[in-house]
Amino acid sequence: MIFVNVMISFALVNVCIAEADRYTTEVFKANLHLKQAEAQLPAVIKDVVLGKYMTRDISLMLTSPDTEKEIDTKYDKLVYQIFLQDMITYTTDIDVITVLDEEMKGQLENFNLSDLGDARRKLTSETVKNLIRSVIRGELSEEFKAFVDVCRLIAVFRAIEEPTSVIEAADFCEGTRGRCIIEPLDNDSAFYYKQIGDEIWEIDNNDTKLHLLADQVKKN
Repeated sequence: MIFVNVMISFALVNVCIAEADRYTTEVFKANLHLKQAEAQLPAVIKDVVLGKYMTRDISLMLTSPDTEKEIDTKYDKLVYQIFLQDMITYTTDIDVITVLDEEMKGQLENFNLSDLGDARRKLTSETVKNLIRSVIRGELSEEFKAFVDVCRLIAVFRAIEEPTSVIEAADFCEGTRGRCIIEPLDNDSAFYYKQIGDEIWEIDNNDTKLHLLADQVKKN
């Protein structure tokens, strides 16, 4: 009986390892896909942000695939890496990487999930900042005409800036007093942004101006 229990435990461990390896592989493949689509990343990120995904789903796709937090999602976390690859193909016509060649397999062996998460944020960071700068300049007024969409884009920026966070929600409606409220998954402190005149400010809960968004996304 003890032998059977040991064998069952061993089998379960192997299943868990296989699932973890598959997830890491999909994150790696999505990173490669993003790199291939680098010239068209603004369009990819716009399509993700303006799509029908929940904010937490966007975090898993664009900023936090390496999170170890328990997240209430509609699908398994792995699925969001496949969604991202599908979106890249839809937007750019660059095919999904279905099979890793020997060079890719060698690269994958040198990375863990934390490395791949850092790489994902590096891949998306500057493009997200560029998009926000374009929104501020009024160059994307058609795509981001609704401030709730601007709010979702700012949420991606905050998730990149706070790499241990997964953004649970980004909300803007009549009930928020004109504020974009960005809520990290496990943090009591939300981020607040508000359009004041022609500027977007990070504010506190009392609507006191803290930081101008344009300054937060300045080029390094």
